[in-house]
Amino acid sequence: MYTKTFCFCIPLLLLLVCGCSEKGPKLFQTTGTVTLKGEPLADVRVQFMKTDSGALSFAETDVQGKFTLRHTHGKPGAEPGTYRVTVFRKGQMIAPRPGQEEQGMAPDEPILMSDKKPIEVVVTESGPQEFAIDIK
Repeated sequence: MYTKTFCFCIPLLLLLVCGCSEKGPKLFQTTGTVTLKGEPLADVRVQFMKTDSGALSFAETDVQGKFTLRHTHGKPGAEPGTYRVTVFRKGQMIAPRPGQEEQGMAPDEPILMSDKKPIEVVVTESGPQEFAIDIK
């Protein structure tokens, strides 16, 4: 009886320990608004790429230009650090070429700043982060 109980408890204990452990980097809530010349920019993709490691967090804007980032691990937030921000127009459906049956998607197109300077932001551990990104 002791052996049966022991054999049952060990896998259960391992499952609990593995299931409860946090995996991945520490993330912090990161939100914001994207505007184009002061007007909300809806239905675009926002990408934060960490400058030292290339870690990514991303989101899509709503009709008010608001977004909430999700890390590539699927959890909400972004790691602390300096990020280069890129805003993309979503790729559009493209018609199939002659001889092809399936439609495809055009690649997302980056929206460039008129002064061609990259947008950089810093995510800190000091609480929720909220960024206003205005594309000029």
